[in-house]
Amino acid sequence: MDRVVISSATSAMLNAVRGISALVVVLGHGLSYGKQSPRLMPPQMPWMQEIAVVAFFWISGFLVAAALDRMIKKGRGAREFIVARAVRVFLPLWPAIVFTWLLDLLTGEAAYASNRTMSVAIGNALAFQGIPWAGVPVFASNRPLWTVAIEWWLYVFAAAVVFRPRHPAAWLVGAIATAVVLHNLFGGRGAGLTVVWFIGAAGWLAYRDPKAPDRYALALGGVVLGLAIMRWYDTAEAYDWVAQIVFGIAASLIALGFRSHSVSIRTTIAAEYLAMPSYSLYLVHYPIMLAFGQPFGITDLVKFIAVSVVVALLFSFVFERPRQLAVGRILLFLREN
Repeated sequence: MDRVVISSATSAMLNAVRGISALVVVLGHGLSYGKQSPRLMPPQMPWMQEIAVVAFFWISGFLVAAALDRMIKKGRGAREFIVARAVRVFLPLWPAIVFTWLLDLLTGEAAYASNRTMSVAIGNALAFQGIPWAGVPVFASNRPLWTVAIEWWLYVFAAAVVFRPRHPAAWLVGAIATAVVLHNLFGGRGAGLTVVWFIGAAGWLAYRDPKAPDRYALALGGVVLGLAIMRWYDTAEAYDWVAQIVFGIAASLIALGFRSHSVSIRTTIAAEYLAMPSYSLYLVHYPIMLAFGQPFGITDLVKFIAVSVVVALLFSFVFERPRQLAVGRILLFLREN
């Protein structure tokens, strides 16, 4: 029988990587903004923040596939899945858009003023910036929001494929999601991220299969990860297809290798706390960085990281932690109406 439970060691590893990746995104953007440590940037090295985004997409594919499995085992359908994903994505996103708008106005940010309009804000609040033909730019100074939209439409696509809802509106939304996913599969910014997401989902399918051998998976995954790092170092291109695919395979093997291991409850809790503000940190850090302005030295970098983490923690406690309550209330409302 297939397993739908993630081992404590795998869970801790995923949370640790998610938390560290969020910090790497912040550090990478700060270093590039201040033009610090050029040896860690193209053409010497790929952007570290982009490699962290690749890791995010693999983790997302793995965990969303696991969540779909749990939904199916519990007899739940597309409505429950989409509501849970929507709350996860949009509950912190909408306040982040407002936060970006207010911070940009407060600091007089002018470079992206043309994208700081109500129509663009609404478009981003609905993830329309992820629809290529919609013509919706990323809102104001919050440049990383483009990846949020890509992930959202992957969630919608996954729900359409797995649950195959029959309602005409669901068919329409599913068709849009399919078109967006196909576009991102073969082109668009960050080409290859969609492939990494699907490799993560496939990694879950292997992980849940008790027949999948995991004895040497950890060591083999380490070797394959080394190949991905070598490819990244050689190309200095984070979104290189070969490197991303090899990384996705390596991450899947490493997750499989952790399947039969366990860690202490303290380690599990520590990893959960590390990962807790990762999404909020991703959402709020970029406008905070621009608010510091130029010149942007090492001291500014340290202050920027500290302020971003504090704001992300507040966002996480206020807008992310209550999401289970929000999901329950929304589903109850939908059932009663």
